[in-house]
Amino acid sequence: MDRGPPLRIDLTERIARVEAAIQGLRHSQNLTVGATAMVGTILLALSVYGLQRIDQTQETISREAAATRQEPVGVATAIANSITAARQMRPPMIVVPTPSTPPAPSSPRGK
Repeated sequence: MDRGPPLRIDLTERIARVEAAIQGLRHSQNLTVGATAMVGTILLALSVYGLQRIDQTQETISREAAATRQEPVGVATAIANSITAARQMRPPMIVVPTPSTPPAPSSPRGK
């Protein structure tokens, strides 16, 4: 029995299949790495954008809070100034001249 040549053909065919499978795996590995890199880049861009939006929102909230604090301070200052001005006002003095001569008796009407 001569089993040499058929075994050699089987071995060559098997090696070819293994090499084709390895090439397929390399191709799929390259696709996976590329897709992962793309998704990672997109996620990074979105996170940077999100952080910028958070910073802008925090700045807006800070400005609004400062304006909200300033409004009552302005009202309190105006009230305090009004109270101070009211306390400093003196009542007006009305000078009534004293009569130098007694008033003349009035004459009865109708006569």
